[in-house]
Amino acid sequence: MIVTTVNKNMNRPKARILTSFCEISKLEIVDLLIKGEKNVTEVQTHFGFSQAKTSRHLNHLKYVGILDSRRENSSMIYFVDKSNYNFVKNIVDLLN
Repeated sequence: MIVTTVNKNMNRPKARILTSFCEISKLEIVDLLIKGEKNVTEVQTHFGFSQAKTSRHLNHLKYVGILDSRRENSSMIYFVDKSNYNFVKNIVDLLN
């Protein structure tokens, strides 16, 4: 049996980002948003997801620091968070 220990100094925010890519739908959303910002309806229409699934995924991706958003009139616009852009793009490129 191989036993490993978790490094207590592990970069937890980056680890949370990595675990978010375990679900293909979230990876697909991020791949789309790397190419340019979109509002919720555009993401929903692109993938054919329900409004609830789209919102759940976008909110999770924002919570872990992959995405950020801003309000424009009555729409929420989502985009890849600038502070994690290179890290996220490298992962998405590697997984594609």
